[in-house]
Amino acid sequence: MMVLQKIGKALALFNLVFFGFMVLQGLVQAVAMGSLLMLIVAVLLASVPLNGFAGLQLQRSIKNPHIKLSHQTPVGIRFVGSVVILIGIFMAGIGLIVLLAAKEILQVWKENAVDMPKQLNISSVSQLQGAGAEMLFFGSIMIAGAVINMRLLRWYYLVKRSDVS
Repeated sequence: MMVLQKIGKALALFNLVFFGFMVLQGLVQAVAMGSLLMLIVAVLLASVPLNGFAGLQLQRSIKNPHIKLSHQTPVGIRFVGSVVILIGIFMAGIGLIVLLAAKEILQVWKENAVDMPKQLNISSVSQLQGAGAEMLFFGSIMIAGAVINMRLLRWYYLVKRSDVS
């Protein structure tokens, strides 16, 4: 269980820092552009750093049993973790599809998109496959972090229950 705790802590820190900056950047861009859709995506993506923070709180309570776990943290880990898993499944699934069918996607994209935004300057199959691999990687990181937090929460309650009995 110690290895799982170390992996969980590393993933929670990564999710908190990396996706926290991504959410902050998304919120700034959404406000600057006035895009409601971007704002909704940024708010949904905010569940990832929230789950990372709750996981770190759980890690702290596991390491120091005298520090009580807040009554909101388990609910946050379960509910927000479920949202994170759902977002991670979507992201990893889209990344896998892009990775496997990059040539066809690029061909359809070039045929149908006359005015591609300059930010999406993807002109080769390898660039599109790289973007798909990144999405698959980050989606997998999200899923793994949330699942490990849920497993550690279950373990925390089992150990706590056995200490009381």
